[in-house]
Amino acid sequence: EEPERTGRIYARAKEYGKRALHQNKKIAPLIDAPYREFSAIAEHLVRDDIESVFWAASSWGAWIFSNTESMAALADLPRVILLMQWVVDQDESLYNASPHIFLGVFHSALPPMLGGKPEQALFHFERALELTQEHSAVVYVQMARFYAVQQFDRELYQSLLHKALGIPSDAHPMLTLQNEAAHLQAQRLLLMIDDI
Repeated sequence: EEPERTGRIYARAKEYGKRALHQNKKIAPLIDAPYREFSAIAEHLVRDDIESVFWAASSWGAWIFSNTESMAALADLPRVILLMQWVVDQDESLYNASPHIFLGVFHSALPPMLGGKPEQALFHFERALELTQEHSAVVYVQMARFYAVQQFDRELYQSLLHKALGIPSDAHPMLTLQNEAAHLQAQRLLLMIDDI
């Protein structure tokens, strides 16, 4: 029941995000159009759209990630990546480099045969580390969870998690709570290292 409930929450968040995009009358007809038409959406976005586009892509992406067994959900992935790439192009440092972390996760979460792009994932994670001056434990944790696991690199997995734990929670005042949560997650993930 819990996975079903979670799935419903993600589905609802996705619809809220798409509804926010629909407020922009210029792009509303493109949102559910075939991808060839959808791909022109960036031409109609302006800098003030960045918040709604970021949150729409984030919620849409979370829904896809919770439905990776569904080809219909995976078919939406290029749309979400296009939207988040637009956010990167506008302000790559938004929410402590969250757009780069998002793209790093999505490019590494899927195997290449399903569209995964590990080289691009690595670029986005490394750029997120640069932008946060390596003060974000979240970047290291997500890089371990997705990139290192997809590469079957146990040594890298362990190294990244230890780096996350080595970052003081208060390394940056804007990252304190995120770092504390990431430290707990890193500790749990290290206990699962034998599964890598």
